Amino acid sequence: MKKILTGFVFCLSITSCSLDTIPTSQYVEDNFWKTPEQIEAGLVACYSTMYNVYMYGSNLIFSETGTPNAYNYNGTYGWRVIGDGSVNSINSDIVNGKWGACYQGIGRCNTFIAGAPSFVISEEDKRRW
Repeated sequence: MKKILTGFVFCLSITSCSLDTIPTSQYVEDNFWKTPEQIEAGLVACYSTMYNVYMYGSNLIFSETGTPNAYNYNGTYGWRVIGDGSVNSINSDIVNGKWGACYQGIGRCNTFIAGAPSFVISEEDKRRW
């Protein structure tokens, strides 16, 4: 039994794969920021989080119903529980959605800023962006 187990472990060790390979079929930080198009796409991703429904857009008008100035009769987007003062982590996805969208944007901007020293772009593109 010991010989079988030893043989099995040996076979596994010689057929193991390396997990240090960088995928070429998708973007990761190690294979991004190489071309001006990729750098511009990263910058656009920073701004794209502002189009999230929890940031601006149709949800913005409902944010007033979280104050004493307005009332949301049907509870659209979860603002009613904020206005009622009965919000908690279960009954309102607006809090999680709003904070999630904010931190998604912050994370994208931090990633962009961290990659900035390695950018190889023209002076014209630097001024334009």
